[in-house]
Amino acid sequence: MRYLWKIVVGLFAIATGLGCEGVAVAAYVRSTDVWAIRFGMAGDFFNLAIIAGGLGLVFLGLAVWLLWPRKAKQPDLISQF
Repeated sequence: MRYLWKIVVGLFAIATGLGCEGVAVAAYVRSTDVWAIRFGMAGDFFNLAIIAGGLGLVFLGLAVWLLWPRKAKQPDLISQF
């Protein structure tokens, strides 16, 4: 039960990160569209793609940090003497 919250938050972070990456790809594709270039919105979509991609990497990094198993701490041999 102690680690259940890590799993729940990790899965939420994975879903949010993948959603952000999807938004980033869609915004980048939209920034190359003729319609967006014609109306001068290509830069806005490109900025959205960069921001969403960065947020996606942050959320996916958080998920890896939460869900990756950690080694048990080794005893410090120097402090024993």
